[in-house]
Amino acid sequence: PKLEALYNQVPGWEGILHFVKEGENNFISDLRRLGLDKLGVDTSEVHAYSDIQVQAFILGIPSRDNPREIADKAYLTYGAHWLDDFFDNPKLGVPFEEMSKNRLDIKKVLAGMGSTGQVGFLLADKVPHPEGVYKGLGRMLYGGLVQRSSSLEQKTLLMKEYRDLGIQLIDARV
Repeated sequence: PKLEALYNQVPGWEGILHFVKEGENNFISDLRRLGLDKLGVDTSEVHAYSDIQVQAFILGIPSRDNPREIADKAYLTYGAHWLDDFFDNPKLGVPFEEMSKNRLDIKKVLAGMGSTGQVGFLLADKVPHPEGVYKGLGRMLYGGLVQRSSSLEQKTLLMKEYRDLGIQLIDARV
């Protein structure tokens, strides 16, 4: 109810929220299909699960006339948050060493994560330009690696690689 009081300031908010919830439900169904529902949907230790809905709602506003796009954006938002938690949190069982070893190839990292990593491939399959999803996941991976690294030297190396990755394919004039 508190969120709906916030949302109702946006024209067509009920339709946007409906399709955000559809995207969330589609994501949860895919977790179930992969046998990952036992891990739960609320895997974050740093933000409330409801924050994801707020973000998905905001991303859905410009798409209010395209319900499928709202649902897909919501799916991607829930999936990206879920997968990012596995990059960030050592308690969720993805070994730092394994992720670090393959960090320059996000597809290898995802494949090495087993069924958890399959979520990344599902996200990429949802969009017309999957390389954008892989680039975003690569950036999230680096965020997790930096958070989990144990030495200043290692953090410095990762931050340099992250910067290089972040500006890759961006026009030099930018």
